Amino acid sequence: MHTQLQIFKEIIEPILILDKEGYIIFANPSFENLSGYSYSALSGKSIKILFPDTSGNNAHTSIFSAISNFTPIKLGKEQPLYLLKKDLEKIPVGISLSVIETENAKVLIALFSEKTEVITQEQLKRANSFYLSLIEHNEDHIFQLDKDLNIRYINHVAPGLKREEVLGTSLLPLLPDEATKIRVKNILQNSFKTGKPDSYEINFNSPNGIIRYDTTVTPVVKNGNVEAVNLISRDFTNEYKLKSKILEHQRFIENLDNYSLNGVYIYNIQKGINTYINKRYEEILGYSLQEINDMSPEEFFALFHPDDAQAISDHMKEVSNLKKGEFSELEYRFKAKNGNWVWCLSRDAGFDFDEEGNVISFIGTFIDLSRQKKIEESLKAKNKEIESFVYIASHDLKSPLNSVKQIFNHILGRYALDPTVEEFMGIALRSVDRLRELVSNLLDYSLIEKKYQLEQVDLQHLIQIVSTDLRSLLEENKAVLDYGALPKIPAYRVPIRQLIQNLISNGIKYHRENVTPKISISCSEKETHYLFKVRDNGIGIEEKDFQKIFVPFSRLENERNAHGNGLGLANCKKIIELHQGKIWVESTLQKGSTFYFTIRKFLSA
Repeated sequence: MHTQLQIFKEIIEPILILDKEGYIIFANPSFENLSGYSYSALSGKSIKILFPDTSGNNAHTSIFSAISNFTPIKLGKEQPLYLLKKDLEKIPVGISLSVIETENAKVLIALFSEKTEVITQEQLKRANSFYLSLIEHNEDHIFQLDKDLNIRYINHVAPGLKREEVLGTSLLPLLPDEATKIRVKNILQNSFKTGKPDSYEINFNSPNGIIRYDTTVTPVVKNGNVEAVNLISRDFTNEYKLKSKILEHQRFIENLDNYSLNGVYIYNIQKGINTYINKRYEEILGYSLQEINDMSPEEFFALFHPDDAQAISDHMKEVSNLKKGEFSELEYRFKAKNGNWVWCLSRDAGFDFDEEGNVISFIGTFIDLSRQKKIEESLKAKNKEIESFVYIASHDLKSPLNSVKQIFNHILGRYALDPTVEEFMGIALRSVDRLRELVSNLLDYSLIEKKYQLEQVDLQHLIQIVSTDLRSLLEENKAVLDYGALPKIPAYRVPIRQLIQNLISNGIKYHRENVTPKISISCSEKETHYLFKVRDNGIGIEEKDFQKIFVPFSRLENERNAHGNGLGLANCKKIIELHQGKIWVESTLQKGSTFYFTIRKFLSA
């Protein structure tokens, strides 16, 4: 009714709308100005708050008598009425009470005048017309039913029906199915019996799909008896669809929460609290959201491993400066509620931003790496055992191999042998050389991850030393080694020297027949790393073998590779990984290969 009576705002005289009990259901702006009360402060209050002093004042008593009997009357002309304003000032007013009765409602209009002016008949007719217009043209379906559930009033009907044919007939045949008819009939009859309001929902089929109506039932009470019920039916199809989508979205979030492998959290940087954690977070770490937020910032950050404290501090600074679409990752240890350290890998991104684009809160997801870390530690231990064995075996093989080679050379140099025997001796010597090379490469492979000292290495000077060491190989093959200006980089000197030497040696070893070997080395500086290129003009590599060549003991099906042992490029890959970089190759058969590798500019030991 409040919404329907808003039209009275247009009347310039102060007006209240009252029910038969004297409770205020509407106050227009003019009355707000007169009394000092806002409409919200008056709504639902008794008019007695405006006329509290009724003792010895017949005019005041007559107000409540007229209201209870719904009696049209003019008051305050003979004996002034004093309205108590909000600021406690009393002002003399006149009141004209008028009853407006429609087919579905009955209310009192109280028009106030400081000079005891009365409402004119024309004003009353205009107010009545406005009120009826509001009901007649309301988008909602408004009914009034008698005790037999026959329609006494309806503001408008659905397409295909005529108002005059509907009036006086039962509501029930208009309902879609028998189940609905029974349900609605029970609700309406119960409202007549108890005098209590109620509501129900109905679904109607239409060519455009199901239309859903929500109906409120309000009893009309007269002399203590329910003589009718008012129905207001509203189409809430769109609201229902929106609600269904919201519920579907909520179910999706709940399922994602329940079955996710990742812990999820939202952390408000400004307030220093978590505003959300999911079920998986609690499962991994053992803490509830309340338990986390009950901790002081010092207590919470003490749960991070001391060795990770600086990394956590740096990470928080980085996250605080993230822009939309950016994220940051971090690996760290967190003490769970059961006292165990949990290895976590988190990815954080901005969630809420202020008007300047600064992060207010960020959302993060993390996975439990603890099991993976245990496996890694186990593998590291086994690898160390293998590397130790390889080192010992390779080292112990060097001496007997050197002895065998010396014996063969001694025999060949001192005794005249049969040509066939001499040929076999040569084959044996070459086999010993290959075996010695294999043993040397195995030793290199086992020593790559030895704890070398990280230092600034001048690559320009390092390559000069390597080219001196390879002078015999370069001169024997008439090879050309070209390198421009190369930087100083953070590196492990011994492994990086092995890398350069292997790549140059390969460029010479696998050259094309009747083509002078040419090897060039260059470097370009990027934002976070150096990118190196080692290019040769050799026999090239098939694309299908680009990955295979970096696997230990993998040899290509190529007779030119018959002398290789499959460890040189595997060593190179291991050295680059030690320097937290990557290595790859681009190549064309019979044109040459280019090996690329990266070295981080800010390498940490």
